[in-house]
Amino acid sequence: MKQSIFFIIVIVLFSCFRTEKNENKLITKFESSLGKIETKYLNEMVADFDDFLEKKYNSKKSESRFKRYLEELSVMDSPEIWKAEPYKLLQYQKSKLFAKYDSIYPESVWIENDMINLKFKELDVVQSIIPINKPNLDSLVAELKIEPRLNLTVPSKFYTALKSVADKDSLIANYLSYREIAGNSPPYLLANGLLYSYKVETEYFAKRILIMELNE
Repeated sequence: MKQSIFFIIVIVLFSCFRTEKNENKLITKFESSLGKIETKYLNEMVADFDDFLEKKYNSKKSESRFKRYLEELSVMDSPEIWKAEPYKLLQYQKSKLFAKYDSIYPESVWIENDMINLKFKELDVVQSIIPINKPNLDSLVAELKIEPRLNLTVPSKFYTALKSVADKDSLIANYLSYREIAGNSPPYLLANGLLYSYKVETEYFAKRILIMELNE
């Protein structure tokens, strides 16, 4: 039941309407915000992804190969998840296309009102955890003290560039809102959302959103 409700939310969030008339302006503004190097790397990823789709769906059918791939991902039936070549991805990750993180450890961990609280020197807020199926809270506290967390140090220019055009594109705006709430999506949920609002003219951004999510 919960999964069904979550799925419905995804579908609603990705519902969008866009005219082809504004597409070129959006792309130009997006790529300008993204930067030359990052645009180059992202376009290389798209080109490799397109090669993958061409080999995977080697047919003369007029329907979009990208749409067929979204359909395959959406059903969770052992889909083939595309990844960039490791040596290329390593190069891309050195750019500002991907976010940068540091591993941080809690400065203090304590139990209060049946909740475990964590304070990190690098963060301004206290994180609280409700322990589930952990009868030995002292053991859990000990584990959390030595468990690293990822702390964002440099944001991804991809998402910064998406935000620069979000007010002109409901697909992007709704995707970013959803990502802020839920974080990274399982491929089948992301594919369902993109598939629901699929139009040929939306492929530029939809394809790049999928590629970045699959390689994060």
